[in-house]
Amino acid sequence: MTAPRSALFVGLLFLATTTYGQSTNRIIDDIAVSVHVGYTDISLLFSCNLRYLNHLPSSEGEAVRIRTVPQTDCQLSGEPIGTTLPSLARALMQSLELDRPVSNEVDIAIRWRRSERYLVMPAADGRSVRIRLLRDTENRGRVSIGADLPISRANYAVNLESSREAFSPEAIAAAAKVAGVRVYVSEITLEDEQWYRLRAGPFAAEADAKRSMLALREHYPKAWLAIGDDETLSSDTARDPVTTSVPRNVQLSTTLSSTELASLLKQAKTAFRKKDYDTAIPLLTKLLEQAEFPERAEAQELLGLARERNRQIAHAKAEFEEYLRRYPNGAAVDRVRQRLQALALAARKAVRGLSGDDDNDSPWKVYGGFSQIYRRDDSQLQNSAVTSTATSQNALLNDFALIARRHGERYDFSSRVSLGYAKSFLDNGPADQTRVSTAFVELSDRQWGVRSRLGRQSVSGSGVFGSFDGAYIDYQWRPRWRFTASVGSPVESSRSSFNSDRQFVALSANFGPIANAWDLSTYTVLQQYEGEADRRALGAEVHYFQPGRTLIGLVDYDFYYREINNVLLLTTLDLPARWTLNLNVDRRQSPALSVRNAFIGQSTTSLDDLLAQFTREEIDQLARDRTSITELYSASASRPAGERWQWTFDVSSIAIGGTVDSGGVEAVPESPREMAYSVLTIGNSVFTDGDLEVVALRYQTGGLVQTTSLGLSSRWPLWSTWRVTARVRGDRRVFIADDSQQTLYAPSLRLDYQYKRAWLELEAGTEFSNRDVGDSFEKARRNFFSLGYRYNF
Repeated sequence: MTAPRSALFVGLLFLATTTYGQSTNRIIDDIAVSVHVGYTDISLLFSCNLRYLNHLPSSEGEAVRIRTVPQTDCQLSGEPIGTTLPSLARALMQSLELDRPVSNEVDIAIRWRRSERYLVMPAADGRSVRIRLLRDTENRGRVSIGADLPISRANYAVNLESSREAFSPEAIAAAAKVAGVRVYVSEITLEDEQWYRLRAGPFAAEADAKRSMLALREHYPKAWLAIGDDETLSSDTARDPVTTSVPRNVQLSTTLSSTELASLLKQAKTAFRKKDYDTAIPLLTKLLEQAEFPERAEAQELLGLARERNRQIAHAKAEFEEYLRRYPNGAAVDRVRQRLQALALAARKAVRGLSGDDDNDSPWKVYGGFSQIYRRDDSQLQNSAVTSTATSQNALLNDFALIARRHGERYDFSSRVSLGYAKSFLDNGPADQTRVSTAFVELSDRQWGVRSRLGRQSVSGSGVFGSFDGAYIDYQWRPRWRFTASVGSPVESSRSSFNSDRQFVALSANFGPIANAWDLSTYTVLQQYEGEADRRALGAEVHYFQPGRTLIGLVDYDFYYREINNVLLLTTLDLPARWTLNLNVDRRQSPALSVRNAFIGQSTTSLDDLLAQFTREEIDQLARDRTSITELYSASASRPAGERWQWTFDVSSIAIGGTVDSGGVEAVPESPREMAYSVLTIGNSVFTDGDLEVVALRYQTGGLVQTTSLGLSSRWPLWSTWRVTARVRGDRRVFIADDSQQTLYAPSLRLDYQYKRAWLELEAGTEFSNRDVGDSFEKARRNFFSLGYRYNF
């Protein structure tokens, strides 16, 4: 990475002052990924309010579908527009797709790159959802104080060779013939690249694995020992670990005298100080093949450090973990644990650690993606009096994301920008619009476990809703303790430029896991608006995870207004006969209680102007008067039906409270409680490998409109790179006010093509409706068309 290029990334941060406008049908504004010790948080930031319903499967699987109900500000017409996955998200997800099975529901379907254990946590403001991945690979880097590392059966393998290209059957057969033991291929995604690892094993004993490794180095000179870093080690392959077929005539090493051991260790230390790791590593490896001797623990730690500084991160973790296993009371235990913690916080494994070689010695890595989608929406309305036509959208939507990262011996630097530009072709429509979702620089100190960030960003679990412009610092004090601090100005939307009218300071503490099941986070937020108290909150989140049981609780209390802003309880439970139960209780102030709510219905947005008319106490009361209470209760039950189908039945109830008449603003009456009942059926590989069939039925009543909606969707793979998706939705609506009825039909067709990192997508559809109102009628038709491409680099 040259200096001009790095300067470009810093310069892009100034784009955060550009205004941005929302494009119709855009649902996901950005995806933020944050890696911590033992888990990874993925935050989906929405461009409009989505009310969380439920998700399935409940806590584990190769995919997850998050079901939401869009609120009035989403303004959907046709199918929602997808998003380009940022680099870190692509390392975790195969795909993220938006689906609209019925007219008043938007589903977010994510397919993981591997089977994941997760928690799904809706945010208190309805503008985001956080998914916490409980990653086993990161858990191996977290060692509890005083705990031995359990080495499970068949936990060792010999990595023979690594490649970006898949190994041929001939190469696998040749390796098996040379090894004389089982050979298999393992896959892993590092730095957003797919790697294939040719391995021998697994082995039940470390001595067997090392003996085989030494024998195989004649044919595979870069062979290295893999310790517990491969899901294959606990899969079907590991049910019969290799124990007796390893050549016993291969000795681990010639026994060295104490003088030879001391000389070898001295040579290794000298090479280490000179940063000659290619010399130090073989010397230290030879030492560790010896029987126990007084300096062996020191050599074990030094080998881990040499591996780490040689950017062989996977090897380094294995050596540090081996130290803790062999020497749980060793003099360097605390230091080694700190190194493991730093490696986990690095959130990366160097490619060089796979093969002992690297075709790119630059410490800089640059990733990104861009897309262009042309979208057009035309509508026609006809009634007994007039016929009118209009084009609601005719625009080219451009999106761009870029990540630059530099990995050092101790410090990591990264910067990220995510922005978009909508070019409008309408003569009388909205002007061209620009958005900036994310623009920040980040510096991490792996030794001290500190990460700092400056720019436009979002932070999950700290009481800060949405995005903000400012600074953030994260400190991993102990493997189970993490502290964060944030300061800045909240961002209304990604179209907003920097605005210092609102300023906040937020502190949080995170503790866990406790008993490998619980974790707890607490936070406090102090926010002001034009120098006056705006939000003063204390909050706590608790998470519980055990196979088949999850619990998420959240409480947000405003101690300035002395009222609870939000209470959330979400639980899932696996029941007999393969049933899963999902319960959701959500009670919140809407919008979140703050002094700015007092401006609703007023002719000014200046606090000074409002203070000229009312006292501060009266303004606080106006804020309470403009805030309503929203209560949501939902329950769902799901179970597989055979091997290919999944059924979900759910019922939900929502009530939106009213507001009172005060300050010259009329009261808003309480809305009738709405009840919704739905059935969702999902089939995978029903008619052919890789097809997806969705049938959804939803009935909603109790509000101003009674709606029955049926949706059918079928997605089929064509050859290896094409997919076709056909959808049709039908609605029947009864308007309570005049007892009129409306029928609506919306068929659509979508075609996707993928070649390596490029996607081409084409979608077209129509939506037509008829409504009878007494002696008059109303017919409407809306056509939509989109064509575009996406490319990741």
